[in-house]
Amino acid sequence: MLRTISLLSLFLTTASLPALAAPASALPPVDLLPLKKALAPLGGTGTLRIHSTLRMTGARQGISAVLREDLQVTSHYPGHFHALLIQYASAVGPQTKLEVVSNGASVWIYRSGTRQYSVMTLAAFKKADSSIPTLGLAIGGFSLGDARPFVEGLQSITGTNSAEVVAMLAGSDVQITRATKSVGGQDDYVYSIILGDQNLLYKFYVNSQTSALARVELSGTDAGIQMTYREDIQSLTPLPAASMPTFVFAPPLGTVKVPLVSVNPYQFP
Repeated sequence: MLRTISLLSLFLTTASLPALAAPASALPPVDLLPLKKALAPLGGTGTLRIHSTLRMTGARQGISAVLREDLQVTSHYPGHFHALLIQYASAVGPQTKLEVVSNGASVWIYRSGTRQYSVMTLAAFKKADSSIPTLGLAIGGFSLGDARPFVEGLQSITGTNSAEVVAMLAGSDVQITRATKSVGGQDDYVYSIILGDQNLLYKFYVNSQTSALARVELSGTDAGIQMTYREDIQSLTPLPAASMPTFVFAPPLGTVKVPLVSVNPYQFP
């Protein structure tokens, strides 16, 4: 599985920005404020609810695979979540329905088609690279994932220090650019973040009118596998504190506990 952003923890407060080798004015200006607003919900400590579609493609040694998922996830930082997944191996292929619940310490994975479930620790769940296939890029990679420092650091951006941050990242082999693209009849800002040392490319599509997060993409190569993820977000809603659900899984009658129910349907040789 692709590693998440580590260098982007370099987003610090303005006062702690390192000295720049070149003046910020020498670099093309990038307005980071719409991206800051779009990702702000992912850096909060409350409860989030997201409905999205995740498309994953992978290829190695002439073998390719495509998987599409419909996701409905409720999460609470730092490690509570309740995810309902429907996986489609093809446009007309069979569906796989999964329910994944974490109480912050343990994770239950239930596959309704086989009426089987398994339990593992949250640490083992993350180590097995199950976060993104289960929770999507926005929640699994950022809100509850290793790339959360990027979201938190981005909130220190102001209207006057964006250029300094871009320059700082350029000196650390991290490049960030912004373009405008028409997607589905609306104009989106597309922020591209390239991590040179990790051969990773992130793209964030932000509605130019509302600053709502519309899409997240991740592509790169890891362990010889060329992977691409695209999450199209239908809704991303912070919930009031009083409405925090109980993150508990109760096995339905007639189900069987097994050593492992995997959320990763494809394995490459």
